[in-house]
Amino acid sequence: MSLARDTIGYEWRRYVAAISIIALTGLIFYLLLGMLLNQWRSFSAFERELNADIIVNSEVATARYRPITQLRPENFYLHPEIVSAQPYLRFGLIERTRLESGEFTLLRAVVVDTADGAMSFPKSLPDRSRSLLRNTGNILVSERLLAQMELGTGDFINISDRPNRIVGAFTAPFDNRANIIMSIQTYRLYRGISQDTNPSLILLEINNLADLDQTIAELNSWIAQYGLIALRPAEFSRSMSLTALRDTPNFLVIFYIVILVVIVAILIAAQALRSAILAMRSQFATMKALGIPGWRVSLFTMEIAFWTGILGAVTAISSALLCQAILLKFNLTILITGQLVVLISGALMAMALLAGLLCLSIVLRVKPVELLR
Repeated sequence: MSLARDTIGYEWRRYVAAISIIALTGLIFYLLLGMLLNQWRSFSAFERELNADIIVNSEVATARYRPITQLRPENFYLHPEIVSAQPYLRFGLIERTRLESGEFTLLRAVVVDTADGAMSFPKSLPDRSRSLLRNTGNILVSERLLAQMELGTGDFINISDRPNRIVGAFTAPFDNRANIIMSIQTYRLYRGISQDTNPSLILLEINNLADLDQTIAELNSWIAQYGLIALRPAEFSRSMSLTALRDTPNFLVIFYIVILVVIVAILIAAQALRSAILAMRSQFATMKALGIPGWRVSLFTMEIAFWTGILGAVTAISSALLCQAILLKFNLTILITGQLVVLISGALMAMALLAGLLCLSIVLRVKPVELLR
């Protein structure tokens, strides 16, 4: 074991404050960024499920929906690589209903095309769900809503005073944006759909995925004159999430809170490390009296900061996973991914090392003569 780790283990009371501050900062990061990441994913949950190779959208509304009136899906068969072109009609219902507890909740329904080969049918749903939804009046309901309403498969939910039979349940990635999935046939019970309705998107399937980039470039050179743009599905969902997140009223508030937390945490952690290092002045003086050069003593100090950051990061992720499990029982989702763990752990390590750098002035000013005091 290194001397720095031995020191932290033996003098752990001196470093527990710095470790706790770093861990608390990490926990706040996980909670705030985990909520933002969950929102980010929910904004484009259905768009990520579109089973298309290329998505055509209005260029002035790259990250939003706007009816496409300039071209029809059949126009895209002029390109030799296009084997299928389908319209994506974005419909939905929002209705408030009363639970048995007396509280109100929102029924948020989205509409899917259940036809064979429909690229707009969510690719994560099984074919059995497609077959069940084809029967008018059948719906899928999120597990979260089923728990709230104390219902199960085979029961009925009234939407606009019409009973709809629950034929299955679903979870992520849809349940943050919608809690009911219905077919176009069922939607027609509530709203009329004209055959001439302009699509919100046009979904394309190409013959050879190896030519995807070239096909997108060729399509864009053609459809740009109509104010349209062709995108990969991942590009479309990412731009849509970014725009929706930027338009969220709380986004800037959370962003500024994160910046403030970082600054305050660095200052407090630096002060906590400074107090621990100040208590070791005699040890540093002894090391210099033994002829150990100042840079080695400074390296020892930075190693202490490094291990403080490691312990803080491990404590932070452990606490975040515990909070994630607890909040899930209250229907609050905190999304923690591997990339987020790497990002936050790296930030905590950088914060601890920066705090260590701020403490180096103490080490460099220590003189062996202090042992005579």
